[in-house]
Amino acid sequence: MNYENNFYRELAGTPELPADIFPAIERTIRKRSAFRRSLYVIAASIPIAIAAVTLSINQPSRYNNVQPEVASELQIIHDYLNSSDLDSDLKLYAVVEGY
Repeated sequence: MNYENNFYRELAGTPELPADIFPAIERTIRKRSAFRRSLYVIAASIPIAIAAVTLSINQPSRYNNVQPEVASELQIIHDYLNSSDLDSDLKLYAVVEGY
């Protein structure tokens, strides 16, 4: 009990901290917490970025698939522009496509 009384007596005799030191302490605490939060954000964004890149690379493109009707029309236009005989080609396509 004697030690406890000595502790409280010495604690009462300690000088107070200067008032201008509190903003500096608060600024240091804010810097550390902001730095810690930014590290958490960076650490969380890395797996998200990796997953997004992986999904975009592995996702089959829906624009690569051409419908059969569009492919046949494009083939006809291609043959016509390359000076192919359009009438004989149309008869050939009619046999192949069942028209």
